[in-house]
Order: sequence, then structure tokens, then C-alpha cells
Amino acid sequence: MGQRYIPKKYLLLLALVIATTIFILDTFLPLGFSTGVFYVIVILISLWTQDKRLTYAMAILTTILTIVGYFLSPSSELHWQAIGNRFLAIFTLWATAWLCIYNPLLQHLEESVAQTKSILETAVDGIITINEKGKILTFNSAAEKLFQFSREEVLGKNVNLLMPEPYHSQHDSYMQNYLKTGKKKIIGLGREVKGRKKNGQVFPLYIAVGEAKTAKGRIFIGIVHDITEQKKNEEELRKLNEELESRVRERTRLLEAANKELEAFCYSVSHDLRTPLRSMEGFSQILLEDYAEYLDDEGQDYLRRIQSASQKMSDLIDDLLNLSRVTLTQIHRSNVNLSKMVETIANHIAQSYSHKVNLKIQPDLHAYVDERLFYIALENLLGNAWKFTSKTPNPSVEFGKKLQNHEEVFFIRDNGAGFDMAYANKLFIPFQRLHSQKEFDGTGIGLATVQRIIHRHEGKIWSESAPQQGAVFYFTVSKPPKLPS
Repeated sequence: MGQRYIPKKYLLLLALVIATTIFILDTFLPLGFSTGVFYVIVILISLWTQDKRLTYAMAILTTILTIVGYFLSPSSELHWQAIGNRFLAIFTLWATAWLCIYNPLLQHLEESVAQTKSILETAVDGIITINEKGKILTFNSAAEKLFQFSREEVLGKNVNLLMPEPYHSQHDSYMQNYLKTGKKKIIGLGREVKGRKKNGQVFPLYIAVGEAKTAKGRIFIGIVHDITEQKKNEEELRKLNEELESRVRERTRLLEAANKELEAFCYSVSHDLRTPLRSMEGFSQILLEDYAEYLDDEGQDYLRRIQSASQKMSDLIDDLLNLSRVTLTQIHRSNVNLSKMVETIANHIAQSYSHKVNLKIQPDLHAYVDERLFYIALENLLGNAWKFTSKTPNPSVEFGKKLQNHEEVFFIRDNGAGFDMAYANKLFIPFQRLHSQKEFDGTGIGLATVQRIIHRHEGKIWSESAPQQGAVFYFTVSKPPKLPS
């Protein structure tokens, strides 16, 4: 059976009733009876309260009652024997009181009780203990504040008082089932449940339940924590996430619509621009072929300039379309062998140039990239390397990788014309060129395209160079996502 809790006021009342009964009995019995010895019961009851002051008070009270009882008891011929019995009774009372108060075991018990009480009363979380019948044995201050019940209102009552339905009705059957079968749902574990305050308010709490065995049976210790604020914050966070997801969906929809409009616009502009360009180029070619004899050298030069400008405009349109495509197209990333890709691109580019380049490729360099987009990026970088080494003796181009600040950095290095780093901030801006058209041809779109591809791979690109000392372009890409272990 579990321990039964009896409030101190009831113990005091019981002690006074017994003391009064013994006193009345003492006044009716002759002096020869050692009635005062029965007052020891009162001392022992006061011990149950674990209050030394009450034990002292009971010892004093019973001593007074023993003395008063001597004068009120019926007279007896055993006068001196009665006095001796009274002194013996008083000695017994105080010996019992002294043993109760100064017994080392009891003192140790009191210290343990005081320490336990201090822990219970200073704990931030509510601590409740119950016996096997579900009766509340202890109820600390934090629990009082949490449930708004006073300690006196709940001690000795069933703990389901603190539970709303369906926990209120199910608790006793769960306890009995656990005691019979040992199958547990919460004991030794922690979980979120509902609690009920004195005013009937239901609130969320987190409870952890432990079990201890005593000489009188098992007791269960529950530590409860109010998680109302936590649940409120979680709900606010959930609403914020829903709102954010809604905004992201709307922004994504608008972005997709804008991308489609931009794509349609690019193709429309491309078609509208290409049509007059084709006409200009075609008619100028007809003039050169069919009417060359009617034109002087200056006229023929003008027609060739028109053809050249038309071709450059066509190239510019192609580059703009490529720039829009790398911005709008979806990315499909995989593990790609960049070394082999560089080799393929270099072989293709080399056929377009008359000068021979000494190419060095670090083998087996892989990256998690979109193969199609990265082909465009490397094609632009390698094309620039070939172009800007066209006037360099013993031209060389190198592709490799190094570790910089614990990050893998790829690079393409050449020993070509190079550029002044003072203008490096213009490198990746569309239509910005650091060399004149007469020196090296181009549209100024290539590096802008490369940068957008690198950024779409969550990487970065930068360059180092000096005039006539070549250039090196560095770039990084994000690593593949880690698979869950």
C-alpha cells in the first residue's frame, strides 16, 4: 500500500483529543495508577509531524496535565507511591521527547526531509508524487502555481483531478493495467499531455514520470512543465512558414511568368532583328556579286563593311540569346568530369585558330554541375584563353584545381595579353570590353554569361592578371547535397 498523507492540523487535533481523554481518565482513577505514562502516545504522535517545536510543546503540555491530574485524582492511601509514579511518568515523557528530538537517525531523517523539501520548493518545474492508487502525496509550490490549486486542496486526492478528459477517466485504469502487466506508456518517458487548472482551463504541458519503490509500495514522481508559450511560438512559426511558403509560391509564379515573357520577348526580338539583318547581308552580297563592276573601290568597301556589321550584329544577338537561356533554363546537376569536357572543347576551339597552344589539363577533375550549362561556361573561358594568346610567343593554357581556404577552386590560366586589374570590376558586365575591337574581336557578353552560370551553381568567379602577363580565372561551385545517413 502507498503512504497515506495526514495534514499536521489533523495530527495536532488527534494528539489533543488523546491527551484530553487521558487527562479525564486520570482524574477518575485513584492516584496509584500510572496514567501519565499513556501521555507518551501524544509525544509519539507529535513526532509524526516532524516538528521539534510541537514535540517540545506536547512534552510541556503532558507534564502539566500529569501534575494537575495528581491534584484532581481521587485520594489514595498510597500517597508517596503516587508521587513516585507521577515523577516516573514525567521522566518517561521527557525521555521519549528527548529521544524523538535528538535521536541521530531522526535528525538525519529530518535533514533529508528538509533537503528534499528545499529541492521541491525551489524547483522551477512542478513536481508531484502519487502512490499506487493515484493519491497525491506531494505537491510543490511550482505545481501550485501551475495548476492554481493549493497544496491542501489536492493532497490525498486522486491525481486525475489535474487532468481533463479523456485522461481524467482513463488514468486509474491505466495505473491498474500498468501495476498488473508492467506495460507502460509514459513511465520512464516524457511526452506532451494536457493539464487542467482549478478554474477548468486546459493547457499543454510536458510531463516526465519516474517510479520508485519504498517499503510501503511504489510511488510515482511526475515533473511537469508548462509549454503554453512554446506551443504559442510554434503556432506563430507555423503561420509564418505558411505565409512565407505562400509568398514564395507567388513569387515563383510571378518569376516563372516573367521568365516566360522574357524568353518570348528575346525570341521575338531575335526574329525581328534577324529579318532586316538577313536582308542587309543578302542584298549587300548581291550588290557585290552582280554590280561590283558599277561600283568603285570605296563603294565596294562600304558594302563589305555592311556585311561585317551585319555579321557582328548577328553574333551579338546570338550571345544575348545565350545569356538569356543560361538565366532562364532549369538546372539538372550531376557529377561531371570537367577534365574530359575541357579536352573536348579545346580540340574544337583549336580548329578555329592558326596558332598552336600548349594545353595542360589536370586529369580526373569532377564537379557537381549542369553539363550543358557548364559546357557553355568553359567554352567561353577557353575561347578567351585561345583568343588572347593569339599574339603571344609560345602560348600556353592550363586547366586545374587547387585548395584555397579549405575550398576547392578550379582555374584556367593563360600567358596571353592579360589586362589591368584596375578595370577588373568591368569584366563580368555585359558589353564591357577591356581590349579594343581592333585588337581582339568579341561582343563583351561571354564573361557575363560565364558569371551567371557560376552563380546558378552557387559559386563565385574572379580573375587575376597583369598586362602582357596573362590571366587566370578562378571559379567555385557548390558541392552535391549530403545524403542522409
